Amino acid sequence: MPYFVFRIEPDQRMQHLETFTAFREAMSFARKLRSERAPDAEYEVRMIFADDPAEGRRLLSTRRKASPVEEWEM
Repeated sequence: MPYFVFRIEPDQRMQHLETFTAFREAMSFARKLRSERAPDAEYEVRMIFADDPAEGRRLLSTRRKASPVEEWEM
């Protein structure tokens, strides 16, 4: 499965930017885009591992339940 890099706008619109077969390449591309982003930019750059861009969009837009807080974390 490939890695997809998306740009996510505040209104949850997602733009597929690039597809990679290797994790390191995808991560370095995403980090490069994040570092070049202006401080006042209102978008996120996210990477996801999925079968296709449609599944990547679905996974990125799905809210996950927060993990339970353990005693030692308080």
